[in-house]
Amino acid sequence: MRNVICADCGSRDSQRTVTNGSFWIELLLLVFFILPGLIYGLWRLTTRHKACAKCGSKRLIPLDTPAGRELAARYPTA
Repeated sequence: MRNVICADCGSRDSQRTVTNGSFWIELLLLVFFILPGLIYGLWRLTTRHKACAKCGSKRLIPLDTPAGRELAARYPTA
């Protein structure tokens, strides 16, 4: 895990992987409509992204960049 800071809330090193959509809808589609279920499942897999574990923002900045150092100064121990 890379050292990151959230640009929205300032939390550090708390990221999680977020998958768009719903597992239950994917399961329902796979059971009753195989092809749409496969398409939906593929879409869910390709839209995964890292997000802040505290606020859910996609705006995670590495701490070893100028913008990351600026945010770390703005949020000293968030």
